[in-house]
Amino acid sequence: MGSFSVWHWVIVLVPIAIVIYAVVRSRRPKAAVATADGGTGTGYVEPRGLGGWLILIVIGQIVGALRVLKAIIDDLDVYNQLPKNLHWVVTFELVLNAAFLAFVVYVTTIMFRELRSFPRLWIAQAVAAILLPLIDAFVVVSATSVPAGPVLTQLGQVIPMAIAAGIWTWYMLVSKRVRNTFIK
Repeated sequence: MGSFSVWHWVIVLVPIAIVIYAVVRSRRPKAAVATADGGTGTGYVEPRGLGGWLILIVIGQIVGALRVLKAIIDDLDVYNQLPKNLHWVVTFELVLNAAFLAFVVYVTTIMFRELRSFPRLWIAQAVAAILLPLIDAFVVVSATSVPAGPVLTQLGQVIPMAIAAGIWTWYMLVSKRVRNTFIK
């Protein structure tokens, strides 16, 4: 068992620090509290901030970005092992993953800035996370001699992703916390 390099520690500690920052920021007292009874300061306070169930979306954004980054690193390893006539397939996948990583980072930035566009962008990101593996599998199977069986087995992971995306999309559309947090 080797020692961890600085990059291992960065990969482990940065997401933890971001989640802690988000939780602390969401718990900070607000200057003016909006209440359901007309703003008198008494009564039910509407949920707001990156807390509650929304914290799971925050964690998912950070972990998702790290997973896409790991996929890019894995693709780079595969690139060197393939024959030259198949390099374009890995290059296609690298471009797809790099574009998706850029989009995930953009959506995460929008989330931390609490901008109104976040729920729509998150839903678009969830749809892309479902479609990109399907597009990639189609390209690999149709352009190479890779048998469809192993690729279809990997695509079985898309079904749970689609179910989870459907549940979280519903949450984004009906949650009072989401509606009250993303107002800028």
